[in-house]
Amino acid sequence: MPSIHRWPGWPQNATQTSESFGQVTGTSTMTVITTGSSSGTKGSWVQLAASTSKRTTRIIVLIGIESVSDIFQIDIGTGASGSEVVLLPNISVGYVGSTLSAIHPMLYEILIPASTRIAARAAALNNASATVQVSIITIEDDA
Repeated sequence: MPSIHRWPGWPQNATQTSESFGQVTGTSTMTVITTGSSSGTKGSWVQLAASTSKRTTRIIVLIGIESVSDIFQIDIGTGASGSEVVLLPNISVGYVGSTLSAIHPMLYEILIPASTRIAARAAALNNASATVQVSIITIEDDA
């Protein structure tokens, strides 16, 4: 079960909570997404959340890049496996270096119904089969 916690100081009403998805249990890593087999192409969808527990009103996307200097484009989508629909297209993050970069958090206001599957896929503009780490935090409202 995903962790549910309150955010001190976050502008929220009394019934707002958050859930984290995409963290690999027992490690300090996020879900690894592999880009397409040729540069500039999206790889396969990878599940981040099997099912959200409540209606999501905002989403924080966290992206970490592993050992590849490139520009990555990440899609966040919803829907059943094989039928995903892009919700947040081409979130772009660039990196130059040789070790895991800092996490790049991005906040989006978006409505996602309860019980929705969330997945991600990625492309690297200059490399084939590169990897990027992705996780999400959903901000949920009981309203």
